[in-house]
Amino acid sequence: MKIVPVLTSCCLALALAPPFVHAENLTATEGVNLFLADPELGVVGRYSAGGESVYFEARSGVAKAGESALSARLLDAHGRTIAVLGRTMDESWLVDQSFDAAAAKSSQKLALALAVDLPSMLADPAFVAERAVLVSLATGAAAADLSLEYNVKSLSKALPVAPSAAIADFYARAAGEFALGLDKNGQMVGNFRGITLQATQQAVPRDPNEAGSGPRIETYTRLTSKSGSTIAAEFGGDLEQDGWAPEIAVDESKAEPTNSLNDLGSAVMAAQALTKMSVNGYVALANPAIVESFGRLASGLRDNLLPRTANLRAATEKAWSPTNNKTNDGQIWTSNIFTSPLGEHSAFRSTHRTWTSSSSSYLSATYNWCNHGSCPYSNSTRVKCTYLGAHTRSWRYAAKCTTGYSLTSWWGHNCHDDSWTELRKVKGYAYYPTSARCNDAAFYAWAPNCSD
Repeated sequence: MKIVPVLTSCCLALALAPPFVHAENLTATEGVNLFLADPELGVVGRYSAGGESVYFEARSGVAKAGESALSARLLDAHGRTIAVLGRTMDESWLVDQSFDAAAAKSSQKLALALAVDLPSMLADPAFVAERAVLVSLATGAAAADLSLEYNVKSLSKALPVAPSAAIADFYARAAGEFALGLDKNGQMVGNFRGITLQATQQAVPRDPNEAGSGPRIETYTRLTSKSGSTIAAEFGGDLEQDGWAPEIAVDESKAEPTNSLNDLGSAVMAAQALTKMSVNGYVALANPAIVESFGRLASGLRDNLLPRTANLRAATEKAWSPTNNKTNDGQIWTSNIFTSPLGEHSAFRSTHRTWTSSSSSYLSATYNWCNHGSCPYSNSTRVKCTYLGAHTRSWRYAAKCTTGYSLTSWWGHNCHDDSWTELRKVKGYAYYPTSARCNDAAFYAWAPNCSD
């Protein structure tokens, strides 16, 4: 596989530019560990010392008049929010309001050290605002009373604004680190700091798209880590990608390596780098549909870059143990199609989470199943329902129908049959890729429920 580098001429011109922020795999290293640093997607990381950790995040949300769009928060070692500065992310950050005073106090001890050490690790001028809000939050949290509940405060002072030239320079340097080309099968292959991006497409001339016209174009993309394990993948339809197993394999005996938060953050930056290169006209190999697919994968990963507590899970789940430390979750997503209001499209998203204890987990990998139409995290789709799986010893990979595709599901399958089959496979239930809903004369116009 030969990868053709692009923008190699820019590297000399950028030799004297400020150091580009890296999200290296420093899982066990004390001090500041940046998982993600991007002017548009924000900053996510962890500070560790003496066996204790505090997580931090700065991200822009929808701002009211006179309000800064940027907000920041600190989280304890299990992923519980302990302090927030700014109100633009309340809808997302305050869904889980669990609080543990002892865990908060342990993480709070590191807040002042984070305020001191972060500026040197986030020195790029493109992050002047993120640096300011995180230092302000950490400094304030170090002296705050977190013994009863977490603090949520409005941002009372104006933040500095990163010069547009600094942001443009950041993305230009990112482009200089990107290599892009075609493999022997004509599939797009890219590499960004050890993260591999793969993409291919398939045209289905005889089948309509969601607008009722044709041909339908199905896109397949994947992000893999330095070790070759899948971090995120998106499947447009029924085409099976050679070498992408065990992601779409029935055989689950092969263990998927656990990806670190550094891997996930690097994958987000790789997808974002491709997106910015496309916007700036640096790359022609990735068409808009491929770029949008990687953007969806980045969005799904970006929303899951920090640990999560068990509070939002079902109370009936099986007990956690060091070997029973995996969960398989699923979501049904829906969107309108040309047959609306007589029907809808459905897609499926599955996620693998690794549990470090009975109360805390982090994302390991995620998979989007578009089912011949709009994909999870598309602008037109919305979450219908979420299934939270019990603890297990192994991952479960969604299985799709292997019969022919038919919009009406007449002796074949449509998107809802795929969603039903994928969900049942992730649940560990019996599924029937060649029979039952995948090959009957019944027409299903609406998405299944997560209780089906």
